[in-house]
Amino acid sequence: MSVVTIPKEVLGFVNVGTYRIAQSMEHMPLLLEQKVLHSKSTIKVAIQVRSKLSNPDDLSEFSIVVFIPSAVDKDSVTIASGNGEFDSFKRCITWGMEMLPKGESFMVSAKCALDKIFVASQGAKVLEELNFPVMLRCRSKDRLGSVRFETMEADGHPATISSSVVGKSYRIVHRLN
Repeated sequence: MSVVTIPKEVLGFVNVGTYRIAQSMEHMPLLLEQKVLHSKSTIKVAIQVRSKLSNPDDLSEFSIVVFIPSAVDKDSVTIASGNGEFDSFKRCITWGMEMLPKGESFMVSAKCALDKIFVASQGAKVLEELNFPVMLRCRSKDRLGSVRFETMEADGHPATISSSVVGKSYRIVHRLN
């Protein structure tokens, strides 16, 4: 146990500590799924995100990024659903969303075609190795429940502590290859 001593001359609230935490999550508060469909030279990529009912709060500040491989003709990329933007220089599509209430889901999708010159030079193995990596970022809130404070009377002077539910907001980055 640690003891913090505060001189009597100090009036008002006193900050007795700060913390910063970084951690990997075992149980993500969301489910991220990707489906890639091939039909001859046309490809459709669909991404679905579902917020779990067990979350303590809604998820917010979403951004979903799908990276477009070099085997795809960048001029053929179109957004099929959602308000996404394609950056041809970075070869990625980005969708944004302000909030996803717990228990709800949404889907975004895009269409594209294979680059004929690239396919001609690489052969049939292009379809086997075609990969559209996905990265999702969002923010969530949770409560910090493992902190306990106690006060003790010191030399006849009463000690008090004010407490409240301590909350934290954290940023989630989830990658799907």
